Amino acid sequence: MARLTEPGIPARRRIGGSYTTFIYDGGISMAIAEVIMGVKATWAAATTAIETRDAVKMNELKLTMSNQLLELYTAAFALHEEKAALADAKRELENEVAQLRQQANRLAQYERMRTPAGAVVFVDKTTMDSTDGAVYACASCMDDGKVSTLQPLHAGRQLRCPVHGDVGLLTEPVRGPIGMLLPKRT
Repeated sequence: MARLTEPGIPARRRIGGSYTTFIYDGGISMAIAEVIMGVKATWAAATTAIETRDAVKMNELKLTMSNQLLELYTAAFALHEEKAALADAKRELENEVAQLRQQANRLAQYERMRTPAGAVVFVDKTTMDSTDGAVYACASCMDDGKVSTLQPLHAGRQLRCPVHGDVGLLTEPVRGPIGMLLPKRT
């Protein structure tokens, strides 16, 4: 059998006094080995405890970060919805402005005038000097922002608004119902 120790050193020997007894076994003290194993076990237990504590702390940090991330996503989603609502409102306002400009341009082509009979109407500037006759619009409709073309009645002596009724154009008499003559011509 091979020897585990150096020549001249006994294989096992008791060393120590009354308080401590070490057994020398081929160059390694058994008490030191036990201490080392105890330290290793303590180290492993401490490491496990630290890892567990660290894992708990990491889980707490992860939970805190997840809550903050959720709040951030919620705020971002609210901002996105607000941005979309503002974009819709902007689009509606742009459409309204475009309609108002179009209406203003259409109303700008008319000029206010008083008929010989005293009624206030609007006349289309582009047709004032037309051989076909001017195109008239109702003043009450224009005040509402609408253009209602007045249709001629009684050989052009009166104009009719489809909303507000008849408007006098000339002071000449018109024939009433049943062929009766209303005010005489002057």
